[in-house]
Amino acid sequence: MGNTLRNRRKRLSRGRLKTIRSEVPDEERTFRGMPALRKQINLICFAAAKKQIGLCPACVTIPAFEKERKADQTGKGIIQFPNDRELPPDPLVVLKAICEVIRKRRFGFEIIKKGIFCMSLIRSYGHSCFSLTAKNGWTAVFDPYKDGSVPGLRMKRITADAVFTSHEHADHNAAELVRIEQTHECPYQISTLLSDHDEEQGRLRGKNRITILENEKEKIAHLGDLGRDLTEEEAKKLAHADVILIPCGGYYTIDAALAGEIITKLNPNLAVLMHYRKGAAGYDVLSTLEEVSDIIRNVRCLKESEADTETETGVIALTPLQ
Repeated sequence: MGNTLRNRRKRLSRGRLKTIRSEVPDEERTFRGMPALRKQINLICFAAAKKQIGLCPACVTIPAFEKERKADQTGKGIIQFPNDRELPPDPLVVLKAICEVIRKRRFGFEIIKKGIFCMSLIRSYGHSCFSLTAKNGWTAVFDPYKDGSVPGLRMKRITADAVFTSHEHADHNAAELVRIEQTHECPYQISTLLSDHDEEQGRLRGKNRITILENEKEKIAHLGDLGRDLTEEEAKKLAHADVILIPCGGYYTIDAALAGEIITKLNPNLAVLMHYRKGAAGYDVLSTLEEVSDIIRNVRCLKESEADTETETGVIALTPLQ
């Protein structure tokens, strides 16, 4: 690595990040191998590569920095400063802009409407339990499980504005473990679809609720313990979903083959897999994540427990928070 790149790296070093650190005191961490700063969500990652230095402002959209985008080649979610070109006079210009947004409105809903922040953040707690956090701080939890109901997993205690359960089985209905504090305005219209937990119209395992959250920015659906293919009417109501959380382990739910067909049919920007077995976590009768990945092509198994609904695409499996 030459002196130029070393000097450029220094200009983005942690020692120079005190500007944003003073506004974002929560946490520093590593995200996908890059240093990252965090306040409720990952705010920004930064790294020096062979040909450029990159800033990845995870909580803002690139159009918010149109000037920088015109000046430099920009990948999806990344502002790049090539090594053969001069850096801006202050390489912290993007960080300072983020600080200004945070200072004025702490993830306020008005900012979402202006399109400055990206969509929402999904976190996995294992099995079919996820939280969804909108950028105004509103958080919902889906399908929390009772302690001891899922082998190898223990439900974390979470505070949220709302909790949704797909059906009344112990591994999906521990709403009492979620502390409800309705401190944020819900930015979604919420609806449910009553489907079946099995292929015999619910006679074996009962009914299943699909929860849909939708606003002008995104449409997200948690499919619960879906046990059969979608009907034409259900598929119509789930059309244009940006994100789906879909079971894939079989036996109690649809298997990987049918999950793959539904993903293809709905064609979401992001499909998050759930209700499978990985290592000691999950029921023995479920397909393993490796088996699922042999059937559903191009599954990305992430080390992270969270995914941003704007920057993540494709089919992913998250590592649960435990």
